[in-house]
Order: sequence, then C-alpha cells, then structure tokens
Amino acid sequence: YPDGSVVADGRTKPDFLKLQSLRTGRARECFSIIRYYKCPDRRPQLLPEWLPAPDKPGFGRYFIADEWGNELPRYHYRLLGKSGQSFQGRTDPSGRTQPLPDSAHPPLEVQFPERKW
Repeated sequence: YPDGSVVADGRTKPDFLKLQSLRTGRARECFSIIRYYKCPDRRPQLLPEWLPAPDKPGFGRYFIADEWGNELPRYHYRLLGKSGQSFQGRTDPSGRTQPLPDSAHPPLEVQFPERKW
C-alpha cells in the first residue's frame, strides 16, 4: 500500500476498500453498497427532473439523492432559480424538496450546506 503498511510480496491479496480509501481519502463504507448507509460523506446531488406538484399549479419539486441514487431524507439544500431568486429548505422523508415555484426551474446553482437539523 502507498502508506507502507504492506510490502508487495506476491502472496498477499490487496484490500480493494483500503486502497480506495487511501486513494480518495473517503471512508471504506463509501465503496460498499451493503455498508454505504454508514458513509459519512453521502455526496448529494439534485436530480434534473422537475416534478410538477399536482395539488399546486405553478409549483414543482426536485429529488435529492446520493451518488448511488438513494433518497436523502431531511437533507438541507439551497438553490438559485433561473430568476435569480434563492430557495432553501430541507427535503421531506422521501428525498423531495419542498414545493418550489416555476421560477426555480431550471436551477442556476445548487448547494448542500453542512448544516444539521
């Protein structure tokens, strides 16, 4: 390994998760689908699909997911809409944003502040 903990002797098999952790600086849980729920750095992303709100005309929602496509419930977001207006809030239990006006679509910028609720 690059940290010098194992010498390449040809008999040992490399630990993929340890190599990835050393290479990227992320926790080993982030590279395993089974243990991903323990990953401290979920890497949120706003999916580009605009979901119109059926009960509120002129409004819609976005879906926020992690890098594996899992919803991120109760995750804080801030986005800048096409009109320049800023919207912020927290996702609902299914990973969707609060209803946003049509002026929020498409977003010019999206941020996920390190804020715990």
